[in-house]
Amino acid sequence: MTVHFRRAIREAVKGLLMGATTAGTNVFTGRTVPLSDIDTAILIYARDEQSERGDMGRGGRALDRTLQLQIEARVALASTDPEDTLDAMALEIERAMAASETIGGLVRDCRLASTELDA
Repeated sequence: MTVHFRRAIREAVKGLLMGATTAGTNVFTGRTVPLSDIDTAILIYARDEQSERGDMGRGGRALDRTLQLQIEARVALASTDPEDTLDAMALEIERAMAASETIGGLVRDCRLASTELDA
């Protein structure tokens, strides 16, 4: 692989969500995307990664990693019923992610760890 696994995972998740939610094609890998002209958007970025020595059967130097990936839904304050829109987007994201538990074979497992509701 010529890119870091975190990047490959972010790009694969973007592919899963692109066009699958109310945000349409406004799906971005990164947390610093200008959103001033966009009503709805999804931002995908890594929050944390824990590593430990991997299985000796894979060469002894492999790392097992647990990545915390942030999938952030954004809506414009002027949108109608922003809470309802965010709830709908959360459901759409959860369904799209559940359809690919291994994110196209890049990971062993993928699960929802938490949902943070923030203004």
